[in-house]
Amino acid sequence: MRDLSHLIPPPTPGDDRIEAAAEILRKLSEVEAIHGNVATFRRKNLECTGVWPADTDYGQLADVDVPVPEYYPDVVDLEGNWRRQLARCRLGIRHGIERCDLDLNLMREALEEKDTTSDLVTS
Repeated sequence: MRDLSHLIPPPTPGDDRIEAAAEILRKLSEVEAIHGNVATFRRKNLECTGVWPADTDYGQLADVDVPVPEYYPDVVDLEGNWRRQLARCRLGIRHGIERCDLDLNLMREALEEKDTTSDLVTS
């Protein structure tokens, strides 16, 4: 039986790290030229590793990827608009973490099933 501990999702980053990542994503969303690009983050501490065109293979640089959302300032309620955009970014980060966890779980389950099947074949 192989060691699959590296495929078990690490603890979820703390709220302070999620808030910091969401704030980075919100600031990126103010740059019109990168709307729809993908911001990548390390799963362990939500450090931002870069922004990439959506069709780019950014390899193993990051565990969490989130599309940069569009941002259109509401000149009547700028503060409320920023808060709503930050909430959208926070949700995007959380979804990215959940997707990363799901991918790791599915990989682990597939490998465990493959090991079980190969044990049956060899015995």
